[in-house]
Amino acid sequence: MTLKKLFLLAIAIIAAGLSSAATDFTYTYEGSKLKYTTINDSTCSVVGFCYLIEDLKIPEKVTYKDISYTVTAVENATFERLDLTSVTLPNSLTSIGNEAFFRCSHLRSLKLPNSLTSIGIYAFYQCSDLTSVTLPNSLTSIGESALGNCSELNSITIPNSVTSIGTRAFKGCDMLREVYSNIKDPFAINDVFDNATLNEGVLRVISGTIDKYRAVAQWNQFANIKEDRVSSVAEVDGDEVFSVYGLDGVEVRCDCSLRELDTLPKGVYILVSASRRFKIVR
Repeated sequence: MTLKKLFLLAIAIIAAGLSSAATDFTYTYEGSKLKYTTINDSTCSVVGFCYLIEDLKIPEKVTYKDISYTVTAVENATFERLDLTSVTLPNSLTSIGNEAFFRCSHLRSLKLPNSLTSIGIYAFYQCSDLTSVTLPNSLTSIGESALGNCSELNSITIPNSVTSIGTRAFKGCDMLREVYSNIKDPFAINDVFDNATLNEGVLRVISGTIDKYRAVAQWNQFANIKEDRVSSVAEVDGDEVFSVYGLDGVEVRCDCSLRELDTLPKGVYILVSASRRFKIVR
């Protein structure tokens, strides 16, 4: 190979390396200026902030130098120990990093997108003002202590898509008394719930699965396991808002009111609100 060809090859290699290097930039949205880093030519992750407001909203897409990037991740420890009260994450997000919202103790409202697949270890640890969380039906992995020490958390909904729950995921949740599990084939878990939840709480499962839950650890340590009951739309309070699931555990609609229930096709659905869950026949 000639010297000229070697030189051109070296330039090409250097250029390729430079083009693949991550780029850091900032973007302002809804009152918050966040820091981002590129993952590839079309996606990026949130890595920090310049300033933000208590009601945090992260956009689905951001622009830098006329290039649009889709936001797919919140990196490790990005918002730890901040006085956030509300967090809305975009429908493009697939992962929340370790300790991403660690000890955001004033966080009261958390909206997780139906694109999310993984929640890292200690991601929402000691978010002590959270009272209820519905995990999206895209989620597969819940990390160790992901929602540990959320002392006011009283209900959690686990979708059928989940295949892994880390140890102590809900330990230290002193008020957790309602666990709604849409998992049709429960797998063994270890040291996920506190004794108070196991002894005083209720595990609510899909109709026809109760014997499966009674056969695997730690689910079988719940003193009270109940299957969905069938109700009519007439039992729905006019002011209640529900997430609506099919019997396959897939969310059909979110934030659904009584009036909107009347527009559902005929069939059997599971309704989940902040305080209860039951099955209806349309």
